[in-house]
Amino acid sequence: EWPCNNCRGSGCDECDWTGYQYPTSVQQEIQEPFIQETKAIEAKFHGAGREDINVKCLGKREFVLELIEPLNRDLDLEKLQKKVNEATDKIEVFDLQFTHSDKPAEIKQKHANKTYRAKIKTQEEITEKDLEKLEGLLGEVEQETPERVEHRRAEKTRVREVLETDWEYEDQHHLTLEVKAEAGTYIKELIHSDEGRTVPSVKGLLGTESECTQLDVIGIDK
Repeated sequence: EWPCNNCRGSGCDECDWTGYQYPTSVQQEIQEPFIQETKAIEAKFHGAGREDINVKCLGKREFVLELIEPLNRDLDLEKLQKKVNEATDKIEVFDLQFTHSDKPAEIKQKHANKTYRAKIKTQEEITEKDLEKLEGLLGEVEQETPERVEHRRAEKTRVREVLETDWEYEDQHHLTLEVKAEAGTYIKELIHSDEGRTVPSVKGLLGTESECTQLDVIGIDK
């Protein structure tokens, strides 16, 4: 759950008196059936990484839902999984299992490589031949702290690795790019370059402004 930045959860005009920064969250979408079945007083969500609010995760991501002071521990996980998935059309859970108390810390320490699919729009016209330049994305990428997160991240240059790339030409201004990259790679900046703070980038290689119009996570390494 994400408390409102303005009121810190107490409720205000900015959050429409919900106390939350966003209308919903993964935790809010899945926790209620667990709380009802266990008669717990509350739940805490622990996820293996996260994405920006406008990035859809289509790959499986490990999580732990910690139930606080449950009265019922005798659960049919298969039945509960079905109940959770029927309660929301935004998220689907798989392979539910009981785990140990060290698991939340364990999954938070993971640094999994991820595969992304990005829809990109270019300012100048491009040809199918131009996209061969995107092979230049492979290998090491230097990324200064992006402007959009510099208020909460230390200013430094991070070196990450792009492991695989593939692309599909759509028309003179549109392409689809798939990228498998090392954990911690800023994919949006890999596309638009963040005013030259990420090198190489799609913008730099194609020589034209490049906007990421849609970004999905389609795979997360275990």
